[in-house]
Amino acid sequence: MLKLGVIEPSRSAWSSPIVMVPKPDGTLHFCNDFRRLNEVSEFDGYPMPRVDELLKRLGRARFISTLDLTKGYWQVAFTESAKPKTAFSTPSGHWQYRTLPFGLHGAPATFQRMMDVLLRTHQAYAAVYLDDVVIHSETWEEHLGQLRRVLMELRRAGLTANPRKCHLALAEAQYLGFQVGRGLIRLQQRKIEDILNAPLPKTKTQVQDGEEHPVIYISRKLTTAETQYAAMEKEALAIKWAVLELRYYLLGHRFTLMTDHAPLHWMSRAKDTNARIAAEFHRITNISLKNKFYAELDKHTPRLLAVYRQKPARTGKAAEALRSIFSAYDLLETNDINNRRTAGVRGLPVYLREDDSVFFKMWNTEEVDEPDIADSAVALVSMVNGDSSSTVQFDPAGIAIVLEGDIVLRDICRLADTFLLMFGLIYALHLDYSKELTQTFNFIQKVLLGLEDSKPLAPRLLSLKNYLLIKE
Repeated sequence: MLKLGVIEPSRSAWSSPIVMVPKPDGTLHFCNDFRRLNEVSEFDGYPMPRVDELLKRLGRARFISTLDLTKGYWQVAFTESAKPKTAFSTPSGHWQYRTLPFGLHGAPATFQRMMDVLLRTHQAYAAVYLDDVVIHSETWEEHLGQLRRVLMELRRAGLTANPRKCHLALAEAQYLGFQVGRGLIRLQQRKIEDILNAPLPKTKTQVQDGEEHPVIYISRKLTTAETQYAAMEKEALAIKWAVLELRYYLLGHRFTLMTDHAPLHWMSRAKDTNARIAAEFHRITNISLKNKFYAELDKHTPRLLAVYRQKPARTGKAAEALRSIFSAYDLLETNDINNRRTAGVRGLPVYLREDDSVFFKMWNTEEVDEPDIADSAVALVSMVNGDSSSTVQFDPAGIAIVLEGDIVLRDICRLADTFLLMFGLIYALHLDYSKELTQTFNFIQKVLLGLEDSKPLAPRLLSLKNYLLIKE
């Protein structure tokens, strides 16, 4: 450190202890115990970058370069008045730092502030987390120019990078513990090898003895209005906020949410669902296509009802089921948009010749406390209060959504709303469609919402789509 100009002889009255920390390669890392100095030092509250926001910026990049600054802190010079406070003693003498050492609680904030100021004019394509700099671009020409500008900025500031730890113009790069690029964000394989290679528990005792290790902690303060929420409402709010905050890691994957209050289970079984809790749960599903869904459904419903009415003229189970739907629909106000929507979505699986007997359930709440959903992994349950009229399916007391064998939402008023919420949950959480109603949900996905995939439509569904898209 003396040869590098990091330290110099000192006459300071300060002297912080030395700590030698073993490295993985067996060598020792020289450190100082600055706890007493930190106790009397003013805290620097400069914020550190959020890793999730940095990663989000890199996802679409086609070219990525990462730079690692050589012993970054040591490239920040001290003022003369600060040097004596960092003094320490060794058998060879008494020394003090000329540059920023590791271990000072203000060191990360000081270094991050310097780098943010330095690269402020390049923040559209360059991000920095302490001494890790990343340049991200969508074209090769842009990348060359942007990389050159960042390197020139570092050179003018007198900062140097470690060539062995720099990686240039990669399609995918390792950054902050993640593999990023090509639109993907993944954990680095070497960081999860121990988890992947861990033996599976084979006994109940081994399962109970397994330990869970946190990988991230997040928190925020409640707003003034939120402090007035009931305890259960706060739990639901916390779940919504955490899921949305960690969505970059959760999207596209199944995950288990654990909470000591279990608000989702409570909400699904409560007779009077709390509106605020339900609203927070709805927001978790991140349904941004609501307007498109209803616009397309309303546009196609007249033709859907017309083609459904042609079917009852024939014979068979489908024709009989459609006659039953229309016998109820014709008793109602057919100009009511909600009645039309209900007829449109209720008749869809029937017309597509899908077996909806397991999917559509009826629950008489005056007769039993819980519905019979033992055979239903995915289902819609219409709640009735002893009403056996033919029109009850258009105006039930409420509708509940069953996913993976559990009621997750209830007391929804309209069938179309229920289909939209169920589709949103299935699509956002990458669950499987009900095997009995695959074509119905493919219609919602591909025809109403325009969310295409590589799978072709079944002939009957393709024929219906082409019929609906024919210009008047």
